[in-house]
Amino acid sequence: LRLPQLTTEQRDNITDAAFKANALAKGLTIYNMTLNCVQYWDNTKWTGIGCPATIATAADITAADAAVCEGNSATLTASSSIAGAVFRWYDSQTSTAILSTGSSFTTPVLNASITYYVSVSSGIIDENLPGNRKAVTVTVAAIPAAPAEIAMSSPFPEGGSCRLTATEVAGATSYIWTLANGLTTNAFAGQTGETSSNSITVTGNTFGNYEVSVKAKNICESAATTANVKVDINPNSGYGSTPSGTWKFYGQRCFDIAVTDQTANYGSHINTDGWRKNHRTDFSVTPIPSQSYPQTGTLANTHTYTFVPGATITNLRFTYIDATGKVIDGDLTPQGNYSGTVSAGTQCSVTVKYRETLNQDAVNLLATAALRADLYAVYTYAGTERITKLKVYVQDAVCSGALMKPSTNENPQWMAIMAYNLGADKALDFNQQKTYLPTSNANPATWGDTYQWGRYRIDDTYYLRTSSATTATASAFDANGQPTAVGAVNYFIKGNPTYGNDWRTTPNDALWQDNTTKNNPCPAGWRMPSETLFKQLIDATDNQWVWSNSNTKGYEVHPEGGIFASSPMTLYLTATNRRGTDGSFADLYNGYGYYWTTTPVTSSTSARVLEFTSAIAPKMSNLARSTGTAVRCVIIDY
Repeated sequence: LRLPQLTTEQRDNITDAAFKANALAKGLTIYNMTLNCVQYWDNTKWTGIGCPATIATAADITAADAAVCEGNSATLTASSSIAGAVFRWYDSQTSTAILSTGSSFTTPVLNASITYYVSVSSGIIDENLPGNRKAVTVTVAAIPAAPAEIAMSSPFPEGGSCRLTATEVAGATSYIWTLANGLTTNAFAGQTGETSSNSITVTGNTFGNYEVSVKAKNICESAATTANVKVDINPNSGYGSTPSGTWKFYGQRCFDIAVTDQTANYGSHINTDGWRKNHRTDFSVTPIPSQSYPQTGTLANTHTYTFVPGATITNLRFTYIDATGKVIDGDLTPQGNYSGTVSAGTQCSVTVKYRETLNQDAVNLLATAALRADLYAVYTYAGTERITKLKVYVQDAVCSGALMKPSTNENPQWMAIMAYNLGADKALDFNQQKTYLPTSNANPATWGDTYQWGRYRIDDTYYLRTSSATTATASAFDANGQPTAVGAVNYFIKGNPTYGNDWRTTPNDALWQDNTTKNNPCPAGWRMPSETLFKQLIDATDNQWVWSNSNTKGYEVHPEGGIFASSPMTLYLTATNRRGTDGSFADLYNGYGYYWTTTPVTSSTSARVLEFTSAIAPKMSNLARSTGTAVRCVIIDY
C-alpha cells in the first residue's frame, strides 16, 4: 500500500477546520516530501516518524515594544511567518505559567516598565525553548507634573499681545496649549496646539477675560494649568465719547485705608475719633463700617456703581483697567441683563470687588501715589460703540478732593485737592478747620498764607501773614522772574497804581504758567490750579456745595451729594480773607474766599481767582496781582 505523498504546503492546505473536526481524520498517514519522512494526524497536530526536529526561535517572531503612561495598560501584538502560528505569552524567559495565548496580549494596569516574552509554535514547529523567546518591553512613563503657573505680561489693550510662559517642567518635551475663543496665536492654528517651547504670544482684539490652559507632555500629558488673560479695553481706539445729554456713572471714587498718620505729608492726621478714622475703608471687614458711604451693610471690598444712560442704548457691558493689578479682584458683575435695549434713565448697577490686599498694598501711599483703576461702561448708541469712564483711587491719606467736569459730555471725575491752604495748620482735619476760631489776621491756621500772583521763591517769606509791607515795586529779578533786591525779598510788595497795582514794574504773564517746576509754591506731586480746573470744579453739578457759618467760615463740598444723602464732605474751602494791594487785611471775618489760579488776565495786571461768599456761589473773577490771597494745590496727575 502506497502512502499519499504531500508537500508541507499541500498538507497544510488540507488541514482546515473541516479536516480538524472530522473524527475519521485521526490516524491519516502521509509521506511528507518536504521533510522526507512519514507523518500522521494525531487529532491535534501532525506527528512525524523519523522526521528532523524543528524548534521555533525568537527570530521567527515579530513584536514591537510599546510605551504607555503610568496607570494604563498596553496591548502587545505578535506575528510570524510560520503557518498556523500559535503564540503564548510569559512574564519571563523560563516561566511555564502562560499569561495569555493568541497574537495579542493586553497587559494589566502598569506603573513601572516591564518586559514580557512570547513564543510561537505550529503543527510541525515546536515552541521556542525557554531562554529563546521573543522579548517585548513596555516602557511606562511617569506623567509629568503640571506647570506650576502661567506667567504673563497681562493685561494688555485690545489689538495688543502678551507673552504667556508656562513654568518649565522637568522631562517635558512639548507643551499643549488651549486658548479660549477670542485669543489667537501664531504658534499654531486654531485654539489648541502643541509647541516645543513653554512660551507663546497671544493676541486679543476684544476686551474681556479669557481662559488659557497648558499641559506638559513627554509621551504623557500632565493635568492642565489654567489662567485668565485679561484684555483691557483700549479707550483711545474705536470708541466714541459719552453722548450729549444727562448721562451718569457714579459711586465711591476715593478710598482711604487710614493706616498711616500723614500730617507731615499733607495727607491729614489720624485720631481715634478723627475724620480719617471715621471715614476709612477697611477692605477686609465684614460688614463695611456703617459710616462709610454708600455701601453700608455690604462686604467692605464689594462696592456698587451705577450707570444711567441719557438716551436709549443697547448691549451695555462693564469692564475696567487696573494697570497695577492690585486694585480690582476679578470680573465686574452687572446686577441685571443689559445686553438688550436699555431705556434712558434706567439705573444699571455693577458690583466691583476690590482686593482685600489693598489693606497692605496701599499703606503709606499718598494721594500723589494712589493705586488707581478706571471703570468703563461700554454700550452701543446710534450705531456706534461709546464709553463712559469712572476713575477710582485707593490711598493711605485723607480723600480730599471733589468731582471735576472735564468737558460738556464727559462723566465727572475725582480730582485730589489738598486738604489745606498752603501755610495752614496740617494737623487740623475738616471738622477741626470748621470749628477753629482765628483770633487775628496773623493767624494762618485755617486761612493759610497770602501769596501775590506769580511770586514764589523758597527763601522769600513775603507770604507770611506777619511779613512787613514795602512800597518798593520790584524792578530787579532773577532768571525765574522773582525779586532780588534786599528791600523786596521777604517783604509784601504793595501795589503801585503807576504799574496797574502790580508788584512788578513790568508785568509777566508767564510766572505761574509753568506751574509744575519754577515758581510753583506747591510741594512735590502738587501744582497750582488753572482757571479751567476751578471751572471744572464749579461745573460738576454732582458736587453739592454747602455753606458753613462756623468759626472758620467756608464751603463744604460733597461729591454726589444730590444722589446720596450720606455723601460725606471731601473738601472744605475756607473763607480765606485777603491781603489788599496796600498790604492791609480785608474781609477778615466776613466770609469772603479767594483762591489764586495760574491764569493771568492778558493785557492786564490782574489774574483769575476762585471767589465766593456766603451769599455768592463760587465763581471766577479778577484780582490785582499784588493782592495777597490763598493757594490751594491740586494733584499734578489729572
